[in-house]
Amino acid sequence: MGIKGGGGRASASGDAPSSISVGASPFVHQNTSAHDVSGNVVGGVVTALAWSRDNSTYYNVGALTSGMVWLSPGDYVKVTYSSAPTMTNVPR
Repeated sequence: MGIKGGGGRASASGDAPSSISVGASPFVHQNTSAHDVSGNVVGGVVTALAWSRDNSTYYNVGALTSGMVWLSPGDYVKVTYSSAPTMTNVPR
């Protein structure tokens, strides 16, 4: 797991980036694809980003409140906010 930089280009899987509909805080998003993706979190007022492999134990990704969180298939990202950010699923 890690924060990675990324681009907006299509991945080797052929998938293009797609918007993630952000729900109520804390919002949890799971990578349900068969490929690695980056969960891009930008804007809003985010107070915490955390990553999980099992949706039970979460690990804070540091002091970052925006950026890209690398998600392997089945991984989760949890975003805690007071004003919703924009999120994009970026296939790798």
